[in-house]
Amino acid sequence: MSSFVEFPDEEPARPKKASYDSYVEQHEQVLSDSGTIPEAPESPVVEKKLAGKSKWKNNRIWPAVFSIVGLFTFFVLAQLWMKDATLRGFVVTGNNIIKTSEVTDKLKNLLGKRLEDIKLSDVEKEISKLNYAGKVVATKEMPGNIRIKIYERRPIALVEINGEIKFLSEDRMLLNYEPKVLDRQRLPMLTGFKAVHTKKNGMSYLDSTEVSGAISLLAATERSEFAHFILGEINVSDPKKLYARTSDADAKFIFGDNGNFDQKLDNMEVFWKQVITKRGVGVFDYVDLRFDGKIFAR
Repeated sequence: MSSFVEFPDEEPARPKKASYDSYVEQHEQVLSDSGTIPEAPESPVVEKKLAGKSKWKNNRIWPAVFSIVGLFTFFVLAQLWMKDATLRGFVVTGNNIIKTSEVTDKLKNLLGKRLEDIKLSDVEKEISKLNYAGKVVATKEMPGNIRIKIYERRPIALVEINGEIKFLSEDRMLLNYEPKVLDRQRLPMLTGFKAVHTKKNGMSYLDSTEVSGAISLLAATERSEFAHFILGEINVSDPKKLYARTSDADAKFIFGDNGNFDQKLDNMEVFWKQVITKRGVGVFDYVDLRFDGKIFAR
């Protein structure tokens, strides 16, 4: 009797787990044998994808839920705080010419009042009465402050009103003279205007029909390094013949009221370099820049 155990040359076939491929190959035979189609086996790949998708959704939902709950909680606490909080002070920003004390003095009667009872629109309206205050934005802050952001008016020219020097802003408002303004910039003098109007809040301003062209010319002058240092006066006595003078001569550079001031200033610079540097500005009574491509001088 042999002491060796014989093994077959090939291992017996192991039963395979049903798959989609075998299902597709076999379902016709099964149908012919039994008359019914067995249920397809679950795909492990599909199961894995579905599980991953569900997990991904859960990972995205929870942060959103926590965010909503957090915002709601913050809103509720803020409302509760607002009901009992009183005004302790002010935070003033954006002011360069306006003194912080000017702002706080106007609002000191609000200190100690409940923040809920203070209207921010009233705060903004009160600060807007200050001479250099343009746009004012007020907000309430924890634990009991009001933050005031001031966008100051910017002077663009000097004017003389009843013997008193003032500044003109971009929105035609007359501003009190502040010497430190001229420490940072050079401003021409605006002359020839006639009308000065006054608002209900006491602020004075110039008439738009007289000075709108001059304001546009001043804006163009700021964009021209040459003109910014040459022009010393802008006259609006006749808006259709709006003209400027240099700081050291009486010759008129006529710009008119039809706009296109950037191009006219460029033409003026060319004429200055090609003609005036050779002959001098004092020999001319006027230089007319109103016409495209042409300069008339006398």
